[in-house]
Amino acid sequence: MRLVLIILLALSGTASSPYARTWVVGPDGDGDAPSLQAAIDSALHGDTVLAKPGTYFVNLNLRGKAIHFKSQAGPHATILDGSQGDYSVVTCDSGEDYRTIIEGFTICHGKGGVLGIMGRRGAGILADRSSPTIRGNIIRDNRAVSTGPNPYEQSRGGGIRLAGATDMALIEGNLFENNFATSLGGAFIGGPVHLRNNTFIGNSVELGDGGAVYFGEAATLVENNLFVDNVAGDHGGAIYITNPVLIGIPAHQLVIKNNIMIGNSANNVDTANDCSGGAIWFDGKVTIVGNTIAFNFAEASVGLAAAGICVSDSGPDTRIERNLIYRNQRGGIVATPSRTLDGIVRRNLIFGNGPEDLIVEPTLGGAEIGWVIEENVVADPLFCVIGTESRGELAGASPALNGEYGPIGAVWLPTCGPAIALPVVQTTWGRIKVRFRDGE
Repeated sequence: MRLVLIILLALSGTASSPYARTWVVGPDGDGDAPSLQAAIDSALHGDTVLAKPGTYFVNLNLRGKAIHFKSQAGPHATILDGSQGDYSVVTCDSGEDYRTIIEGFTICHGKGGVLGIMGRRGAGILADRSSPTIRGNIIRDNRAVSTGPNPYEQSRGGGIRLAGATDMALIEGNLFENNFATSLGGAFIGGPVHLRNNTFIGNSVELGDGGAVYFGEAATLVENNLFVDNVAGDHGGAIYITNPVLIGIPAHQLVIKNNIMIGNSANNVDTANDCSGGAIWFDGKVTIVGNTIAFNFAEASVGLAAAGICVSDSGPDTRIERNLIYRNQRGGIVATPSRTLDGIVRRNLIFGNGPEDLIVEPTLGGAEIGWVIEENVVADPLFCVIGTESRGELAGASPALNGEYGPIGAVWLPTCGPAIALPVVQTTWGRIKVRFRDGE
């Protein structure tokens, strides 16, 4: 009976092999299995499926397997191309967790899983109620395109859609490039995630929010990423966050730290009466600390667009601290709340965000504003490169590197001269340009 049980478990793919096996597969069907999907189907938990260099025209499902799915020679040599199918390139929809690792591929030309009759989701990677580890991939040229009568709320997650899981997913060391969604999110994140050391370049959303990444209501840590030239049709060129503090329900912890955001844009196609957030738009309880936010652009139908950070609403314990916010068009930080406004703006370097650096508007109905704004700095940060080719490099004399509170922004080492430290000017409400409006 015991032998029969072992055989049944092995055939079902739910047992862990006592001796992990590596399944080597080639693009011409050579190796230990005739295809990548066949190897995945045969693998047991703990096994490795290793792809030889080449191009694979596939739409794969990892079947809930706790396997290491990786390439033999890295992402430039090993391509998973979804152009010949009609779904996501890679799907995890059977409860995969951190033990399922996707590593070392170029994942491209996916169309996404069908979302009813309306649109597509997760064109490159679809992780539904799953939290895999996604590491060291190039995820590019995937398109989640809406086809229904109301495209605005339909297709989401050009590069990836991750949603519905309760465990923390790890997404690290990937390049997300030129992914597209009609509605929401070049990458759409609706579950807890640790997003670190990734690069997002040239991703876009046509009608909605989150040109690079759209974050829903989930615990999230976003650190040490680079966001360049991403475009949102509406709000949040690099990052869009909806994390509201609901009555009786505290918001999840969401931290954005040590990222560089350069040249992103938000175009406000919906003509909403608020700021757009060329780099960041957020609603709710958020910590934004130690980021470099520069040379971003935003449009707005009314008032200033906030090409740096747009605050729609902020919950208790919101912090915007130690960020370098420089030469973003039409406002560095703009708060245009509709419900509550609370939090701390402290020890940021805010400079040259024409025409005004910091604007806080009263809440609708005249609700009390609870911001603490203190110890911020107004001084030229002395960037080594001016414009969207910059990656936040600073001169040795930069006040962002020589203040009494330590480094401000995501770049902590100088890369160009001059090297003599300049005096740092601390500011209060009066020194940073702050304007209150009376509901005009």
